[in-house]
Amino acid sequence: MTKIAFFDLTDCEGCELQFLNLKEELLDFFQDFDVISWRLLQEDSLKKNYDLVFVTGSPMTPEEQRLIKAVRRNTRFLVALGSCAIMGGIPGTQVNEAKRKKLVQYVYGPHYQPKATSAQPLKAYVKVDAEINGCPVDFQELKQFLTKIPSLLEKNPSPFPKGVCRFVPDYISKIEGHGQLKVNLKESEAEFEVSEGERLIEGLLLDKDFHQAPFITSRICGICPVSHNLASIKALESALNIQPNEVVIQLRRLLLYGQIIHSHLFHLFFLALPDFLNKKSGIEVAQACPAEFHLALNIKRVSEKILSVIGGQVIHPTLTTLGGFHRFPGQEQLNELLQELVNTIDEAEDLVRFFATLKYPAFERETEYLALESQNGYEFYEGEVVSTRGGRFAPENYQKEIKEEIRPYSTAKVGRRSPSGFFVGALARLNHHYNQLNPKAKALIESVLKPPFINPFHNNLAQAVEILHLFEESLRLIDELMTTPKSLYHKAEELPSYSVSAAEGVGCLEAPRGTLYHYYRIDKNGKISDCDIITPTVQNLSNIEEDARLLLKKTKGEPKNKRIMLLEMLIRAYDPCITCAVH
Repeated sequence: MTKIAFFDLTDCEGCELQFLNLKEELLDFFQDFDVISWRLLQEDSLKKNYDLVFVTGSPMTPEEQRLIKAVRRNTRFLVALGSCAIMGGIPGTQVNEAKRKKLVQYVYGPHYQPKATSAQPLKAYVKVDAEINGCPVDFQELKQFLTKIPSLLEKNPSPFPKGVCRFVPDYISKIEGHGQLKVNLKESEAEFEVSEGERLIEGLLLDKDFHQAPFITSRICGICPVSHNLASIKALESALNIQPNEVVIQLRRLLLYGQIIHSHLFHLFFLALPDFLNKKSGIEVAQACPAEFHLALNIKRVSEKILSVIGGQVIHPTLTTLGGFHRFPGQEQLNELLQELVNTIDEAEDLVRFFATLKYPAFERETEYLALESQNGYEFYEGEVVSTRGGRFAPENYQKEIKEEIRPYSTAKVGRRSPSGFFVGALARLNHHYNQLNPKAKALIESVLKPPFINPFHNNLAQAVEILHLFEESLRLIDELMTTPKSLYHKAEELPSYSVSAAEGVGCLEAPRGTLYHYYRIDKNGKISDCDIITPTVQNLSNIEEDARLLLKKTKGEPKNKRIMLLEMLIRAYDPCITCAVH
């Protein structure tokens, strides 16, 4: 059987996610080909040789460059997948090495030693046999290419490589991006070493027209592009004093809910669940649990429908803009969304029931939980940031409340508020808004857990609960939108006018993994003169390490393999997005 492998370098990983859009056909893909290596989806660090390899991203770090050269030596046919692999992506087309040095100082400070070089096309390092372009790659083109693999290999009679690929970095599998946990078992010490290449998006935006910011920042992450896109838009609207009307805000909320459902489901089923069922990958879970796989696919379809109808496409929205949307959904489209949510909400309930039956490690640690709060209930889009330890602050003051530190072992900054870390994300939101859950979600979680929720492994269950809550919330929103008077709906389609002047603004919302902040200063000509982005994973990194150290202390005497397994489960429970952290 044809041996296939996937290797992701520095990128947003959106192109890899297009493979998951194969849905039921994904199982056929795994049956037709022997997928022997795919870090994002399965535990498999074995050094092997390959018939065909898909590569996404640009080899920006020395480690990635060694990896891709070793892979090339042991591969018959290598495919560059997506714009980052083919052109170096946005960083590769807009930042040369001289400019990169200046941007490193701007983003990280004068004393930081960068781990990466300028983004270059894959073909600058190795021979590339085929390219599939796009950002992300076109799904239909990808499907067509898969049917051609047998003939491509037949036309490429190069012998199967001898030996094995002898350089495969020990990245943690089933998390988004590249991270390694450095552990001293004897001393109960742990450091989460992030080794993603620095893309320097904050610096890259300098001197760009402000209109480009939402488009570029959505490329920070292929799993939560809507979150960055909307946070960027909100920041610019704040700076330019643009007031979107209520219909626009309702549609943005619905779009954000679709993104969170989509991201949570990917994490729960493909990344976290294999740990609990003793499987290597989500594909093995799908094969062993076909009913649950079918359930997950139906929920995934609904979230993708929301993202496509409201945002324009599933990965990287195209319809959002300052003050509104380039195109508004019609009544018929909203009604279709409504019916799909109604038809699938029972499966969202079953998802919660299923994750409530899992045996979560008994581990608790009190920490600070931060989340947005407003009078709207379980908040995701606006409000003030509140702490379980008391106090609150306006998003505009986030730079006074959250400081970013540079760690020598990590390309990601680390967000701190005090000597100890804090937690953002689904578990933090549940701690704050438990009583504001919608009825179905509240009834299910009440039968399983009571607040406070201080077991980080329960972040998985919190995400499942949020999926159901957002199904209910989306039904309510669509019903309101469909009963909005036509005159008001059509009024919302008119983009507001505004004038450009020197100003600054902050945009803040709840991304799938927690509170996200975007800040921009623009000059009188509309050029960006300052930019700052703090992502949820940056804020969670200290807490992850603190949890890991306590877990090591509590498991002294346990076998080494079990302790390492629990540590990796812990990291996956946080659902870290490394590409967001190293933006």
